[in-house]
Amino acid sequence: MSHPIPFIILTHQRSGSNLLRRSLGKHPWIQSGAELFQRRSPDVKEAAVRGFSDPGAVRGAVGFTVHYDHFNTNPELLTLLAEWPGLRVISCHRLNMLRRYLSWLVAQQTGTYVSLYPTGKEPIPVKIDPREMVYDFQQRQLQEARIDRQLRQSLRLTLTYEMLSDHFPETMLQLQRFLNVPVMHLTPACDKLEQRTLREAISNYDELKALLQGSSWAEYFDE
Repeated sequence: MSHPIPFIILTHQRSGSNLLRRSLGKHPWIQSGAELFQRRSPDVKEAAVRGFSDPGAVRGAVGFTVHYDHFNTNPELLTLLAEWPGLRVISCHRLNMLRRYLSWLVAQQTGTYVSLYPTGKEPIPVKIDPREMVYDFQQRQLQEARIDRQLRQSLRLTLTYEMLSDHFPETMLQLQRFLNVPVMHLTPACDKLEQRTLREAISNYDELKALLQGSSWAEYFDE
């Protein structure tokens, strides 16, 4: 197949991109690459061309992961992707932004960013700085609005971490149809790292819940 469909997984850190990318990579017609733009790229276009290439000419869809933060270090990437012919965008978000922020803090604490096999080890509870947390929420929302607007012309499939976690088979079926590849039964490629409730994982849970009461983020505590 000489012209595979180019796609990106557009997401924030700790929003299911590892599970999504690795699970899609189990499909023989899909090449789902890792993050190409974590750091400043000397040649953004050349890196993107490599990311969308299929040397074996056997794939139906070829792509890679892009975090919203990557556009900060590679600002020209946004315009390049917005103009990329036939690009399809898999937009993956985490509805509970507190869960995403907690996952990021735990990954920083433990040095573990993806779990291919269960370890049975639980990290100690995290104390969250309310100001830093709210700033993170606000910045993520601003990033999404700006970048999603720029990529609005691309064909897009929006899904959530919660869909992957709770309805994995149905979500993978939807993804395969979106990428126009033969439908196969795909299984999760990695395990969920955080199994604790928010109260168990956050040492100052009650403080945060009280501070955010009445805000648009108060619903994150409803578990």
